[in-house]
Amino acid sequence: MDDLDRLLDEAQLTNCFAKNTTEDFLNEKYCAQSPNVDETIDDILNGKVETFTKFSGEKYLGRNTNEKQTFRCSISHLGGVHIPLGWSNLSKIKACDQLKCTSCDNVIIMFEDSGWRSGVDYYFLRTNYPNRINLGTKLKNLKGSRAYCCQCTSIWVTELVRLDQLPQLRWICGKHAQ
Repeated sequence: MDDLDRLLDEAQLTNCFAKNTTEDFLNEKYCAQSPNVDETIDDILNGKVETFTKFSGEKYLGRNTNEKQTFRCSISHLGGVHIPLGWSNLSKIKACDQLKCTSCDNVIIMFEDSGWRSGVDYYFLRTNYPNRINLGTKLKNLKGSRAYCCQCTSIWVTELVRLDQLPQLRWICGKHAQ
């Protein structure tokens, strides 16, 4: 959320600056907002982690090296058990294991070597999610398949399927820690 707020602030400042003329930038009020270059160089040479934002000149703390970076799948996939789970990018395709539903705002639960029996509906999922034992009563053994569900939707697949090819699912990658 902080990244989004920072981007919105920078976009707003960019838009604000675009409306001003060159004379305005030469005006003292804009010059006063610019960061002190000597101070910035000293900070870098002294190994301080603080940096300046591009537009506002405000200091913010850089990313802590102990923090884990998070990534979203470039294209999210579902897949059977023979498809490895993890973060998918353009060079390595995997079935996403960090899926989240935007309809019910819950994480997706997966069942290996399973498929859903008929009779799995919204009310069953709503009543039994996230209890894996109760959900398991409507599963059948299907070697090589993987069953997925949230609180409002269920599906099972055997092969690799792109999530954007399944318009009935409102699922997204919820970010992978690296």
